[in-house]
Amino acid sequence: MRAEMIVLLAGLMACTNSKDAEGGADYWGDEYGGSTDTGERAENDAVDEAKFGFTGKYQTIPGTATGCTVGEGEDAESEDFWVVYWATGLLKIDGTKDALTYLFPLGGEEGYEFSGTINDSGAFTMGGEVIFEDTLSEREGLVDVDVMARLTMSGVGSGEKQPNGCWTLSGAFTVMVDENDDELDFNNCTLEVPFEAYQLEGDQCSSI
Repeated sequence: MRAEMIVLLAGLMACTNSKDAEGGADYWGDEYGGSTDTGERAENDAVDEAKFGFTGKYQTIPGTATGCTVGEGEDAESEDFWVVYWATGLLKIDGTKDALTYLFPLGGEEGYEFSGTINDSGAFTMGGEVIFEDTLSEREGLVDVDVMARLTMSGVGSGEKQPNGCWTLSGAFTVMVDENDDELDFNNCTLEVPFEAYQLEGDQCSSI
C-alpha cells in the first residue's frame, strides 16, 4: 500500500512539473493575474492616447508681449519680433502625453520644435532652444538689419477638451533672448507672451 501511494504522488508531481514547463511564467501569470504580456499593455496605452486626443493641429494666437523693451517713456516698445511671427498661426503637436513635440512651422527653415508633457488634468509644459535669424526692415533708425539670437523658451498652461472633442489651450511663453548667441548680458532680454490655441484637427477633433 505504501509503495502504491509513493508511485501515485510521484505521478502527480511529474504532471504538475510538465504543466509548468509548458506554460512557464505565462502559465502562472494567467492563473494568478501576473501576466507579463507587454503587447496588450502597449495596445491599451495607445487606445488611451487616442481617447485623450491632445495631439493634432492647432491655431495659435499670441497676446501682447512684454519685455525686451527699447526706448523710454511713451516711446518704449517691446521687441516682440523675436517671438510673435513664428508663434502665430499653425502649431503641430505630436507624440504621447509624457513625450510631446510642439512644432511651430513658421520658425526658421524647418520650423521650431520644442518638447513637453501634459498630465491627465490638462496641465501642459513645453520648452527648448532654437536659433532665430531674420532681416528687419528697420531697427533703431537703421534699415535692413540682420538679427540673430539663441531663444530659450519655456511654456506652461492648461488645456480643456470641449464637447466636440477639440482642445483649447491657454498659457504663456517665457523666452530668453541671447542676441548674437554671445552669452553677454548687456544685449540679452526676456519676453513674456501669453497665448491661446484652438485645435483644428486631431484624433477626436475636426473643426474645419
